[in-house]
Amino acid sequence: MPDVRFGLFGFPVHIAPGAFILAGIILVFGLSGGGLTSSLVFVAVAVASILLHELGHAFAAKAFRLQPIDITLHGFGGMTRHRRPDRPWKALLISLAGPGAGLAVVPVALGLGLLQLPGVGGWLVEYLFLVNLVWSLFNLLPVYPLDGGQALGSILAMVIPSVATTVTVSIGLVGAVIMGVVFLVQGEWWIVFIAGMLASQNYRILQSLRRR
Repeated sequence: MPDVRFGLFGFPVHIAPGAFILAGIILVFGLSGGGLTSSLVFVAVAVASILLHELGHAFAAKAFRLQPIDITLHGFGGMTRHRRPDRPWKALLISLAGPGAGLAVVPVALGLGLLQLPGVGGWLVEYLFLVNLVWSLFNLLPVYPLDGGQALGSILAMVIPSVATTVTVSIGLVGAVIMGVVFLVQGEWWIVFIAGMLASQNYRILQSLRRR
């Protein structure tokens, strides 16, 4: 299984094997549905969009001099690592920079959509719009460790620092459960699986805080 590493804009980037497994699953489903070319375009746009999202975090962290900074793409999206900010407002801006980078692409894709490009060009614009819109909005959900959950934690740290983490993961647990129920009804099993992982992570953190 490939394990790719390279540099981009001065940031080390690691594409973990899990990312290739997910890409392979998407391509298999595309092949079975007779849409391999469309699936290839979707995978390319998804990888580029997730990388753009993480670059938003990386450049924000660099602006606050939080090196070393590195980016990893994995089977559930991506992650940008950097030194911990010394102020909650800095952490807030870094959290929002990722979704902000993706949402900045949305109006560009809408503009390109007016050109009504045929074939691959049309798919490229459509997926560019959908992936960046959906991925950004999903990450803004107030469920830790999504960007929205981390942003919520940063805001609470500025208002009620003594209980910020407890409140953040409590909201995250409830939000993840609601997400799982909603998408279970709709039969979106992949998102239900992700919601279950998020709920489990928030529950474990909450239990750890209670033991302390």
